[in-house]
Amino acid sequence: MSMKFNFKENESVKGRLDLKIRRKGVLVEEWGENLVVDAGRDGLAKLLGGQTGYSITKIALGSRGEDPAPGDTLVNAFTDVFKKAISSVSYPASGQVQFSFIITEADANGLSIRQFGLVCSNDVLFAHRTRDGKTIDKDDDISIEGTWTIYF
Repeated sequence: MSMKFNFKENESVKGRLDLKIRRKGVLVEEWGENLVVDAGRDGLAKLLGGQTGYSITKIALGSRGEDPAPGDTLVNAFTDVFKKAISSVSYPASGQVQFSFIITEADANGLSIRQFGLVCSNDVLFAHRTRDGKTIDKDDDISIEGTWTIYF
């Protein structure tokens, strides 16, 4: 079995966060796009080089709403962090990896969610997205299904 990489000259790693937000089971909002941060790019290089701890395993939610920046980390960019394990990993097309997650009605209640992060097993932030001033006031009648796709 051979493996084919689809890296292209002068293109960067990109991502897209797609969310389905439901209140009492009814879809109320869909949303997307994100920034792969510097620490995530560095982690990817280390993972390719054989270092452990850089596999993406968690989603992070936070209440800070400032725009993402390339130098963001979980510590400097997130406030009121809630982390949850990724539900599944898939490969929808060549050069893509997709991380799926579910925030249930029982998760993160009381959190004013303004940001999302894709997090490595060693708590290095890989990708970051804020909600452009919008807040999800998480309560026990809200669930969030998401997929975060990284494109190479």
